[in-house]
Amino acid sequence: MNLTILYLSAFFMLPAAPLHSTKAPGKTRQPMATLSLTSSVTTLADLVNQRLSYMKDVAAYKWQHQLPIEDLEREQVVIQSSMERAATYGLDSTSTQSFFEEQITAAKLIQQYWFDQWTANGFDEQLTFRDLNATVRPALLELGDHILQSISELRLWEKPATFIARRRLSFTNALTIEGLSSKEKRLLYKTATQIKGSLDD
Repeated sequence: MNLTILYLSAFFMLPAAPLHSTKAPGKTRQPMATLSLTSSVTTLADLVNQRLSYMKDVAAYKWQHQLPIEDLEREQVVIQSSMERAATYGLDSTSTQSFFEEQITAAKLIQQYWFDQWTANGFDEQLTFRDLNATVRPALLELGDHILQSISELRLWEKPATFIARRRLSFTNALTIEGLSSKEKRLLYKTATQIKGSLDD
């Protein structure tokens, strides 16, 4: 067999990097200014995907400490912080609130998915997860800012309905987190596209 073909075959058979790596989020993403509009929508989805990827770690912490999935007090802290940060990116706080509430709903559904998996199949105590306070929460805050920045730069509220409709599939296909339903993916896109600029009526 041709050596070039052998090399390419070996390259594409390499295993993908594990989901739960310790690499800092958002450090190698392509700068927004160099992306096309379509790619920017996909980049927004990738940031949301990265944020939701931490939900297995959150679920593991709650499972190991016998905590409930829903934490209304913590949710309010996250939502309030997001609304305050939205203003610094020129975004309307009310429409931003709906988007982050939807992210919280998606996060809880993913955590419930893992609780169901561990209830049915057992929890492997040998697995290691990212530390909630040292790694997960700081990463979630950082990614939250990246998401707000992406939405601010995209200015989707200025785009026609045809633009929004054509890019929905690119967004939903980029959400690859296990435990996230197609319905939730569509709702995340819908609420993201409903965010307005803070100076808009």
